Amino acid sequence: MSFHACVEKGVETIPLPGWVKSIGEAEDLFYKDAHGNPSTEYLSWAVDNERVFKDDQSGNQLSPLQVIN
Repeated sequence: MSFHACVEKGVETIPLPGWVKSIGEAEDLFYKDAHGNPSTEYLSWAVDNERVFKDDQSGNQLSPLQVIN
């Protein structure tokens, strides 16, 4: 699963969906550069296996890969 914002000349023209940005901030899932500075334009590759979604039926936390399978 991949989410990224569109940024042109330093201006965010298409933002991340609000729910994606909320999860990214709450779970510290944004990509970080070599100095540890986060980029809120896209989520880290590691998010595929992080359990960040709540299953309404069971109440369990699911990863993006579990949600789409």
